Amino acid sequence: MSDALTHIYRGTYFFKEECSNKTITKRRNNNLMTKKELIKKIAEAKHASITKTTEFYHTFEKTLSEAITSHAEVILSPQIGKFVLKAKKAY
Repeated sequence: MSDALTHIYRGTYFFKEECSNKTITKRRNNNLMTKKELIKKIAEAKHASITKTTEFYHTFEKTLSEAITSHAEVILSPQIGKFVLKAKKAY
């Protein structure tokens, strides 16, 4: 199930079937930060290499995905919010 996980957003996530290229393009045009930009910002803030920061990011993403798909509620902080598993009807 976790390999079908494509993007995690605050409070929900999307499977590959639910996340079209049009949706991704629309979100990028709204000045949202990409994964690459986020990794670069974290690396700069912590004076770490892009490689080490990418490794951390992938570990964090995998752990978060596993927790969400095992029906756990994950609360990162009050500012970020919580991640929970939500089932949606297929279109």
